[in-house]
Amino acid sequence: MFITFEGGEGCGKSTQAKFLKKYLESKSKKVALTREPGGTEFAEKLREVLLSGEGISDPLTEFLLLSVARRDHVINFIKPKLMDGEVVISDRFIDSSFVYQGYLKELPLNVIEQITRLSIGDFMPDITLFLTIDSEISMKRVVENRQVQTYYDKKDISFHTKINDSFLDLAKSYKSRIKVIDAAGSQEEVFERIKNVIDEKIE
Repeated sequence: MFITFEGGEGCGKSTQAKFLKKYLESKSKKVALTREPGGTEFAEKLREVLLSGEGISDPLTEFLLLSVARRDHVINFIKPKLMDGEVVISDRFIDSSFVYQGYLKELPLNVIEQITRLSIGDFMPDITLFLTIDSEISMKRVVENRQVQTYYDKKDISFHTKINDSFLDLAKSYKSRIKVIDAAGSQEEVFERIKNVIDEKIE
């Protein structure tokens, strides 16, 4: 099973992905935790370039770099783990590209779809957990918890609100795959909501 977490900055994806890994391991499942951009040595190098925000003003250039990293990630990490019977959990995947490069930076969605088909075919997550939260709360978390802020962390509240709204819009188009999770409340409360969704998929 391939599970992805999506959402804006500070929504708690990384923390909840770790909680889910631990939970599934308690059910005797072998679990691999990964992230995008990144997940392989090569893709992690591209991650540094992409998240710095330096020198990349063109959304197509940015998406092509992401697609190179994603192809390497899928071929050399995700698919081999799945073939070995592991559950793979990724902090971000293709839906982030639809939102960040598509909805926000106005790269046509059909271009994203075409390049995605070329790079990874029809490979998609089995389930995507989108964590939705008020942007003022998420940005407060970023300021309080991150020692180093990325290019996106430094954007204003309206930018982050648009990210959240764009993910919500995307979720409406993929209701069977993308599950919307209320990320307000304690980490434990949020994970209970996630666990309820996942338990239905693995039972």
